[in-house]
Amino acid sequence: IYGYIKNQAGNKVEGALVYAKLKKDDSETKSALMSTVTKTDEGWVMDAKNARKQGLDSFFDFDGNDRVLIDVQAAQNEIVSTNFIVSNSSPAPDIIVTLPEQASALKFTSQNIAGGNAYTYWKTLDDATMLSTGDILEYDVYLETNVAGIGGIDLRFTDNTYARDVPGWIDQNGISCHPNRDLTSYAYGKWFHRACKIPSGLNGKVIDWVDLVNELDANTAISAYYDNFIIKNNNGTVKNTIHTQGDPDYNLVDFKNNSSNTGNVVQTTTLPTTPTPTPTPPSSNCPSEPSYPSDKWDRVWCDQAFSKKLADEPDKTEVTFNDDWDAGSVGGIGNDNIGFRSGRVINISQSGVYEFTVGSDDGIRLWIDNELVIDKWIDRAYTTNTINKNIISGSHKFRIDYYEKGGLARVSFSFQKTAEACPSEPSYPSDKWDRVWCDRAFGTKLADEPDKTETTFDENWGGGSVGGIRNDNIGFRSGRTINLLKNGDYQFSLGSDDGSRLWIDGQLIIDVWKDQSYKTQTVQKYLSAGNHQFRIDWYENSGDARVSFSYIEPSPPTPTPTPTSQPPTTYIWEGNDSALRHQLGRAEGSDWWARVDLDNSGFLNYGPYYHGFAEPGGYRVTWKLLIDVHNPGFNDNVLNIDIYDATAQKLLALKQIYRNEFNADWTYQDFNLEFDYILGHDIEFRTWWHDKAYIKLDKITAIKVLK
Repeated sequence: IYGYIKNQAGNKVEGALVYAKLKKDDSETKSALMSTVTKTDEGWVMDAKNARKQGLDSFFDFDGNDRVLIDVQAAQNEIVSTNFIVSNSSPAPDIIVTLPEQASALKFTSQNIAGGNAYTYWKTLDDATMLSTGDILEYDVYLETNVAGIGGIDLRFTDNTYARDVPGWIDQNGISCHPNRDLTSYAYGKWFHRACKIPSGLNGKVIDWVDLVNELDANTAISAYYDNFIIKNNNGTVKNTIHTQGDPDYNLVDFKNNSSNTGNVVQTTTLPTTPTPTPTPPSSNCPSEPSYPSDKWDRVWCDQAFSKKLADEPDKTEVTFNDDWDAGSVGGIGNDNIGFRSGRVINISQSGVYEFTVGSDDGIRLWIDNELVIDKWIDRAYTTNTINKNIISGSHKFRIDYYEKGGLARVSFSFQKTAEACPSEPSYPSDKWDRVWCDRAFGTKLADEPDKTETTFDENWGGGSVGGIRNDNIGFRSGRTINLLKNGDYQFSLGSDDGSRLWIDGQLIIDVWKDQSYKTQTVQKYLSAGNHQFRIDWYENSGDARVSFSYIEPSPPTPTPTPTSQPPTTYIWEGNDSALRHQLGRAEGSDWWARVDLDNSGFLNYGPYYHGFAEPGGYRVTWKLLIDVHNPGFNDNVLNIDIYDATAQKLLALKQIYRNEFNADWTYQDFNLEFDYILGHDIEFRTWWHDKAYIKLDKITAIKVLK
């Protein structure tokens, strides 16, 4: 690569060509080299002083005075050169070697020999720059001693105020630019380019001077380098150069006015370098999810925004903890702008209601089994928050995210069992209803008794104590095995104030889970003779309390009438009879049908509001129905049939028909209900279609039941 030399006046030295020889071709050197190169109107500029800071002296023959301009092609090839050799050939110039000012920096040394803590201020180069919101004060700092609170700066303004007292003055890493902050992780043993953004609280302030500020603990000596003080506006244009070269204007100001302390600032060309055997890899991202070991809290330490990972430890072996760092280093990593994302599996030995408590200064979040249960992601003084949760025994995943913004730092976690949990399923003894008493939400168990020995019951506590436990916010979960003696259609009635549910053999058949005054619900269900499991859940919210359960066994078979008996009158309504009304479906001959792709759930028929039965008493009503598929591998409720007294506005009988109760596909089958007729009352025979299957109604018949 060929080029030419310029003198300090900027004139080209005719005939003086240079040759840049490739010295070393390794990626580490190339990476460090390219970090010193920036784009200019002339080409690519390599700053020799910055190259020194990167530890690249051995790759260049600087001779104390030089700056290298490299063109685009040379930059792309990442040429490293130590020798500039005059050549007689005349290719197009690629490299320009100029002679700039000598590289230098301010070296700050001070010592506290009197005891007690103090701050030492050096005033450098008075300035009259007016600040605007979004301006950036940039400077380079190198800490030669590994001490927190050194390498800081402060701005004194013409109104006798200081930048350190204004909140929101932070650098690119979210660290406060107050001069007492710990910069050791960024600047100890290496150059750190710091950019402090001007907050709205400093808008319009005029700088009187800039202070170099270093904290001096008792019997401590410190050393730090400063360079390149520049103020830029928010679009990156240089607004003012406070100090880059030359001797500073400075005065020593001892915060404690202690004349025994010593200090000095000098201009030096002997610059420290950042060792670069391996370029510093970019910080990895903070993980979005922690790991969940069982022997510790696995803490991943990150910045406050959880965008950059700072460290993988320390972790926490104790299950519960109370870490109080006060104003010191959090986790031994940094004082402010820090947090952790942590996870752990905790084995809970006993089921029950547990109280979980977290505390934080500043923000915290707690997840249990991936459910966010506490969310206090705010800046605050140390405060605790508590949540009660029903936990089943076994292993559970816990996650805690925590951050500290500034000032004091503390985080804590603890838990304790406060009550037994309500069981999710009752037992089913054959000699009693086994009742477990719980709160209305069925989260906390209150008592294991009283139970109920009677198979059917009607318990009315009014506004008094329920079960002798308490008046309101109470319920029970109960189970019993009942031996039924007959095959047939049973009628089950459940009444409650407030809510209740009835299961038979695991199938929910009555569901009235709401606050209400006392009401009963009756259903008809075919059951075979033998043992069946019954479960009743009931709750009382407030006010009066009552619960009842009863059932009616199937009617005995109708005796065959003697030949001399007069046959009873049969009343018949075809599916499309005009006396029957329909919310959905359509006629096919004398039938009426509905299909899932054409109709929505509703009454396949209702009516006929018939009051012409010849005599009162018992009647059997028969629905003749067919289904397209009776056994597809599942059993769902496809129809409800019921008998309704429209005059008394009372439900007389109800049957839920399930798919498997049909014996075959596309084959008519009879389904029966019975009721007692009161003369003159209008009666409806209703069919509710659930939009689950193709159903066709052939006819409905009613006949007097002979006793």
